[in-house]
Amino acid sequence: MLFRSLKLKLKLKLPLSSLETERLVLDSLEMCGIAGFTTHRHPPENPESALRGMTQALSHRGPDAEGAYADSAVRLGHRRLSILDLAGGGQPMSSADGRWHIVFNGEIYNYLELRRDLEARGAVFQTQSDTEVLLQAWAEDGPDCLPRLNGMFAFAIWDAREKRLILARDPLGIKPLYYANHRGELLFSSELRSLLRFPGFKPGLDPASINKYLAFGYIPAPSTAYAGVRKLEPGQMVVWSPAGRRTEYFWDLPIEDNPVGAGTFDESAEATRDLLREAVRYQLRSDVELGILLSGGIDSSAVAALAAPLAGRKLHSFSIGFSEASYNELPYAEMVARKVGTEHHHQTLSPSRVANALPQIYRGLDEPLGDASLDRKSTRLNSSHEWISRMPSSA
Repeated sequence: MLFRSLKLKLKLKLPLSSLETERLVLDSLEMCGIAGFTTHRHPPENPESALRGMTQALSHRGPDAEGAYADSAVRLGHRRLSILDLAGGGQPMSSADGRWHIVFNGEIYNYLELRRDLEARGAVFQTQSDTEVLLQAWAEDGPDCLPRLNGMFAFAIWDAREKRLILARDPLGIKPLYYANHRGELLFSSELRSLLRFPGFKPGLDPASINKYLAFGYIPAPSTAYAGVRKLEPGQMVVWSPAGRRTEYFWDLPIEDNPVGAGTFDESAEATRDLLREAVRYQLRSDVELGILLSGGIDSSAVAALAAPLAGRKLHSFSIGFSEASYNELPYAEMVARKVGTEHHHQTLSPSRVANALPQIYRGLDEPLGDASLDRKSTRLNSSHEWISRMPSSA
């Protein structure tokens, strides 16, 4: 798994069950966060205060900056963790004609290619950020731009002319986005705890969702622990207007058109290797330092082996081991680190440290999660974060 720092940023390419676990772990660490609501029918008594309360609940996600947009029908809020275009790229961001306004959590990996295409069509850019590329792509092509986005994202975009609010989430659901209808208004946020800060919004528990948790160990989208609150599903878009709300999918797993199995085993292996290398190359784009969370397993070892020669700089890797030898995979991670040439950092977990960390780990979860490896994943992320905080600032 790749991450970026001087602030923490993670790159996820995991099976969906593991992805849900990693996403919930990350909620307790730093990343961008978005929140907002419509004010068409029944706005709160003090909309500015309501939005401030929602974004303050996301302050741990975006320590670098905050911003807000307001008009007579909507409020949009953003907490920023700077990764690309550190000086520019502030949010909410508005189009030059004042029609479109966006808050965005995530990263568009192929933003440079999309930018070149938009410039060839006459677009003019004021920043180097992927946020502006996304905004201009939407202004030019609307929802038709979504299938062309290579990245992890959750965003809300307000159409000030038509009074429509659009929410969208990336095809694999890497970035979270929750929404709810409250007295005819649409509320949204990156975290459940932020939604619950909206004045007068007090949803009860959803018994059906608790049953799903007991069956699966987590609550799959679109359900949440709260009645009336939904997760936006992977590859899904919601469009809200005073006339109503509709949802549609812009992406699905292309099983029938999958070309990987068309050739021999060796040809398929080479095609898979090329796809992985290309994915890693895109994700190495960064204006901050790069690192790898390395477990020594197949997934993270493959990412490390591909990233090291492509990075153009020394990569740092991070691992967690256990004092109980039968559970300890640290030697495998160290072996991979030596082989690919990363600067490796590790910590060893004792039972007492795991026990002491549990309250902090579970405070970071919006919903119950039954994953026995949650402590290890959280500690590995926090250990890398501690190392990051000791790095000299380049700012």
